Amino acid sequence: MSIYLRPLPQSIMEASFPGRQFPPIEASIYQIMKEVSLLYCLPQNKFQAHFVEGALSLQETIYAHCVCIFIGHFLNRLGSEYTSLASLLDSNNPMHVEVLTKIKRRLRQETFTSEYIFEIINQYPDLVRSLYLQFADVHYVQSRGENNELLPTLSFLRLQVDRVLTDQEIHDLIRRKVANDHQAMVMDAFMVFNRHVLKTNFYTPTKVALSFRLNPSFLPSMEYPQPLYGMFLIIGTEFRGFHLVSL
Repeated sequence: MSIYLRPLPQSIMEASFPGRQFPPIEASIYQIMKEVSLLYCLPQNKFQAHFVEGALSLQETIYAHCVCIFIGHFLNRLGSEYTSLASLLDSNNPMHVEVLTKIKRRLRQETFTSEYIFEIINQYPDLVRSLYLQFADVHYVQSRGENNELLPTLSFLRLQVDRVLTDQEIHDLIRRKVANDHQAMVMDAFMVFNRHVLKTNFYTPTKVALSFRLNPSFLPSMEYPQPLYGMFLIIGTEFRGFHLVSL
């Protein structure tokens, strides 16, 4: 925090980092406000080690933490093969229903555990960074100061420097980086999350928990036959939950 509030003199900064542009002190103070609000909601997150090492920013680690929870609940583990099998069996036959239920339970519990999902994401902080930029480019909100002027935070300044990749570019980048199909499925789920978040308080400076309003159209009808009007993912220090609104 002292680096934010007591930066080195400009002459030393220019000598140490020639040609670099640094944000004004007001932007650094406002960045602390933004990050403190995130820390209040999630003082510990699964990817904090990357923040300590400097590989990811605080926002990026908390973003990865939230998406990791999302993937654990909504990754489509069943696949097209399960759908084909279900269409061949009789849903009115108790024996067929029992077999399908057992297969579904095994596919959900044994293919992608929360630990396995975390291990995959933890291997690719560079992919998390690119995916976070795509998320921030859509949902970042600039707050206004006392004189109604826009306050430039460090997150906003970074968006002006780093290029946000398109869906196709991120898709191709994931295919180049990952080692197998399972890893590709997990990292692709970040894109599903980004595309279906309609609204979030991730960037608001005052909050007690993180909330994401999602478009439920990504849910496979085989697993979720009841259509939903809307859904909310809410994550706090000691809880996580979903609020579902049916049609």
